[in-house]
Amino acid sequence: MRKATLSLLLWVVVCGSLHAGDYPQLPLGAGYEVTIIVTSRVSGTFNGTLLLRQGHNEAWSTPYWVNGQPGTGSINFTLPPHGTVKYVLTGGAKLHVGYLTTWGSDPYSADAIHLAFFYNYSSGGHLVDSTGIPMSNLQSKQIFPVERSATVNTGFAWAIDTGDSFPVTATLYNTAGEQVQQKVVTFQGHTAIFINEFFDNVPASFVGQVRLEAPGAPWGLGVAVLRLDLTSLQLTSTPPIYVTE
Repeated sequence: MRKATLSLLLWVVVCGSLHAGDYPQLPLGAGYEVTIIVTSRVSGTFNGTLLLRQGHNEAWSTPYWVNGQPGTGSINFTLPPHGTVKYVLTGGAKLHVGYLTTWGSDPYSADAIHLAFFYNYSSGGHLVDSTGIPMSNLQSKQIFPVERSATVNTGFAWAIDTGDSFPVTATLYNTAGEQVQQKVVTFQGHTAIFINEFFDNVPASFVGQVRLEAPGAPWGLGVAVLRLDLTSLQLTSTPPIYVTE
């Protein structure tokens, strides 16, 4: 699993009530494909859009295919009451990463649907890894557990679709709740990185938590967290949770 797998991220401007949330990790190509199963939660007809984005609120820039047909940057769909639709997204020979946003149309917001969102990595025609992630919610304060060892590492990615820049305070704590390090960085679009690359001198064997605070973010920060197990090239989603103090 390459570091580029974590180079993804998400987040979109909250426009009215039609946008619900985002899926920060969308890797396509070089053995990666994404499966999306969309299920309606309502008794009326639902019209929605899945929008592929990258970088700092930019359009998807490389060729991809949806169920074998060329993609256009968005997937428009209609679901009957309690209906379901499945899409398989594939890319080319090179890995490209981005994120997915979900939209509804009047009278339903994207809260009216539920997504099973996961991606597979195959090598030599054999499935190596399959990882699902939940929808991320924009929050100004979040925490998540981290671990680093000879065979394990934790990576995180953040983004929000805005041209704004603002400070993000990241604090690393050990198992005793003691502050190990704190950094203040300026948000300038998507970032994806392992904890030992973000923080200085993280011990080779470490368990603790990271706290992210971005009170200046217009709608909060979108965060995805992945635990990488190198013994079997296994990625596991370890979602952050928001905190109020």
